[in-house]
Amino acid sequence: MKRQFTANEWAAIIAPSSESDRLYRFCRHWCLKESYVKALGVGVGFDLQRVGFRLKTVGLSRESVVTDTVLEVDGTPASNWTFQETMIDDEHCVAVALHSKSSEDRDGDDRFEVSGNFEPLTFEELVRSLAPLRPMDPSRWLTFDRKPEKPS
Repeated sequence: MKRQFTANEWAAIIAPSSESDRLYRFCRHWCLKESYVKALGVGVGFDLQRVGFRLKTVGLSRESVVTDTVLEVDGTPASNWTFQETMIDDEHCVAVALHSKSSEDRDGDDRFEVSGNFEPLTFEELVRSLAPLRPMDPSRWLTFDRKPEKPS
């Protein structure tokens, strides 16, 4: 996994003496990388060593959202990105990548205001207000249902 991180990130990941602290740092850096490539819409095909994170706040908690992590792309700070990070329970962190057109856009931009902590939802709560994007078409289901489970 070392090849997925910059030299500075890897040094930060392996610096703690306890295995649990190293695992925490690994998961946090990985979560940040995932949030960035997902926000770009490119997925894991992106060269992750081009993307590095400097953690200004080392520890996360469930009581607050951290927004001071610095993104560097190809070694250059990308000030038009903000990452909202928190712990969703004692073992799992979450990071949301927010992009603005320029670093000046961040001043006074409500999109970067943290309005509270992340709230875990049940599946029922998540889908309660869903509505179809278009009218139901039974032929779409029949076409989907006829596809083989494994490509031939």
